[in-house]
Amino acid sequence: MTNFHLKAFKIIFAALFVTSLLCHSVFATPAPEGIFQKIENTTPAQRATRQTQMMSKKLNLTPAQKSKVENINLKYAKKAQQIVDSDSWRLGKARELRELVFQKNDQLQAVLNHAQFEHYQRIQQQRMQAMVNG
Repeated sequence: MTNFHLKAFKIIFAALFVTSLLCHSVFATPAPEGIFQKIENTTPAQRATRQTQMMSKKLNLTPAQKSKVENINLKYAKKAQQIVDSDSWRLGKARELRELVFQKNDQLQAVLNHAQFEHYQRIQQQRMQAMVNG
């Protein structure tokens, strides 16, 4: 795999996992294989719960927002698990997972206020940069 392909691969994974594992240490994992391993070693419910807790803390969610965000996180964690468990090749999985990120962001934008969503996007960008540079 060339450096260009490796960097593109990391960017795709960063975009997905920034959303799915907001502020979790998985982003310090240097290789994309580590990300898949992290997904394989946790359940969608565990990932959704951890993500909701972090989002609640970082974005100061109201109880109503927290409930909606938790449902969204679980929905997309389950979808991501199906993709990871599929027989598709890794780059194909990454593309599917990336599309999930966009869908999930659309749903989160409807729940979060403007300032919260902007903060959420900044966190995503920071995590993606850390992944690319990591």
